[in-house]
Amino acid sequence: MSWLFTIVVITFAGVIAVLAVTAASSAAMAPLEPITRHGMKVAHAAGAVIALVAGLKLLQGHQPDEVWISAGYAIAVVGVPLILLTRVPDEDQEAVEPPSLWVVAIAAVTMAVLLLRLQQTW
Repeated sequence: MSWLFTIVVITFAGVIAVLAVTAASSAAMAPLEPITRHGMKVAHAAGAVIALVAGLKLLQGHQPDEVWISAGYAIAVVGVPLILLTRVPDEDQEAVEPPSLWVVAIAAVTMAVLLLRLQQTW
């Protein structure tokens, strides 16, 4: 896997986390909210691409030291942000508010750490 692309995505996720914290803690920075939410979607998609490439390389026969740990990190890179950022409507099917920007920041930091660990197991 490419260290360069992974480092770019990790850095981007870190920037998204900083933007989310800034927008959540300051009313003057509230206009950054849509940019932060869209950026998190882009970061999540890029993380999913890295996880997909890792999965394909595993299927092609690449043998990292611990196959199951690498597979677990690849699944977690996609699953953890998805779990944290998905809101299901109530039984009344009323619209739900998007997750807090603090949750977006936590998801971005978590994804960055998982991507780093996935790359290190490779």
